[in-house]
Amino acid sequence: MSPFHLPDPFVAQQAGVWARRVLSEGKKPAEQRIAQMYEEAFARPPTDAEVAEGKAFLSQMGELYGLNADHRADDERVWADYGHVLFNVKEFIFVK
Repeated sequence: MSPFHLPDPFVAQQAGVWARRVLSEGKKPAEQRIAQMYEEAFARPPTDAEVAEGKAFLSQMGELYGLNADHRADDERVWADYGHVLFNVKEFIFVK
């Protein structure tokens, strides 16, 4: 297992940094932000299924935070959570 797994505070902090940067680049559709994060994390575009899963995750997290559906796509917390998930994907953790 990586020394920087899910509960590591450094990983959570870096996910927040990533989310702030992605959001600071202006208003974009969730699909475009998901694609950007996949390119940055995995050097490849996401599949259609990965985009759908990402959008569903963002929506679920926004609901958990009690956010209006119109504000979920621009909330730093949901994007930080999404970045944290991407950091913990085996494809990110292990070099092939």
